[in-house]
Amino acid sequence: MTHRLRPFAALLLAIAVLASGCASLQPPRIQVQRLGRPQAGLSGATLDVTFNVRNPNPDPITIERVHYDLILNGVRVGDGFITQPVEVAGFGEARMSSRFDLNYLRVPGAVKSIVNRDRVDARTRGRFYMRRNGGRERRVNFSSDATLDFDRGPRP
Repeated sequence: MTHRLRPFAALLLAIAVLASGCASLQPPRIQVQRLGRPQAGLSGATLDVTFNVRNPNPDPITIERVHYDLILNGVRVGDGFITQPVEVAGFGEARMSSRFDLNYLRVPGAVKSIVNRDRVDARTRGRFYMRRNGGRERRVNFSSDATLDFDRGPRP
């Protein structure tokens, strides 16, 4: 190799190393996994919504926060938040939970009929904010569908 090509080859090598280090980060998959037992009150009910998070990347990531809409049996019943950061190991899984308020006044009748069922079609859509190794925060949209039983607690 001539002396003139060596700097060019070194530059190409540096670009290749940087490009491999900046490989695209695959977004984690968030899926609603469980709906807790609804606790009825005067104006509505509360329930716990649990999500499963799967990290398809070799490096750990942190989900900083989540904002989502909850749709039960085709009816949008409100939006929820998760503000507690969750770290997900490389190629690992983690759980995230949210306390969700169902308002009877917002969707009259629909919420009561949903709460009285044992099984529900649940759809969530929203966005979460994630980081890898303390890097820049990234916003990712998500959507998931599941048919779930309400967790009614221990059965006799």
